Amino acid sequence: MSIYGQFCPISKAAEVLGERWTLLLVRELLLGSKRFNELQRGLTKMSPSLLTKRLKELEEANLLARIKISGQKGYEYHLTSSGRELFPLIIEMAKWGMKWVQDNIAEDELDIELLMLDIQRSLKIDKLPGKKVIVKFHITDTTELSDWWVIVDNKNVDLCTDSPGDDADLYITGDAQSLIQTWMGDMDWRQAQKSNKVKVMGSEFLKKEMQNWLGASSLSEYNPKMMNA
Repeated sequence: MSIYGQFCPISKAAEVLGERWTLLLVRELLLGSKRFNELQRGLTKMSPSLLTKRLKELEEANLLARIKISGQKGYEYHLTSSGRELFPLIIEMAKWGMKWVQDNIAEDELDIELLMLDIQRSLKIDKLPGKKVIVKFHITDTTELSDWWVIVDNKNVDLCTDSPGDDADLYITGDAQSLIQTWMGDMDWRQAQKSNKVKVMGSEFLKKEMQNWLGASSLSEYNPKMMNA
């Protein structure tokens, strides 16, 4: 049964995409998350039962294909061609959000898990020296999940909250808001260090080249502060 009872294509699209969490789920799928646990990491406040429901709804709407993982338990989730065509819509929402509401980030929106996941999947490993690099992030204003390690080993990038046992090559320290603001392009890593909002210690090469191998969120290019810099 139709929710809105209208033939308008906007209302028809809203019936598919307007449910809570649906567009954020599409965002994660567009960014490359394929497995259930990967999607959960990007949507930490979404319950597993609701995630299961939304995935089923997207599959029923032919925006998503559920594919059995060969030789393993579980499934992977891949957007269909109609699902992938949502990319421009997500980008336009990102542009609008950056322009009009990005400055109004509440304390309960400082999602460190999303920040670290985005760093993990955005890291430019071809800009790093050597085969193995360990970067430790310390969040100063939280007692839960305050320490994170990003471990680059050849082409693999792992993210963990337990020490890998080896010393880090670079230590990045800051409060959640400052790290998120830097990642979203309000300032670059050099500016963040100069303002003492973020402290960086360790390899001089990694420190000097942070903007090249760490950089910022893929959405930061739509930040008006970066565009006007």
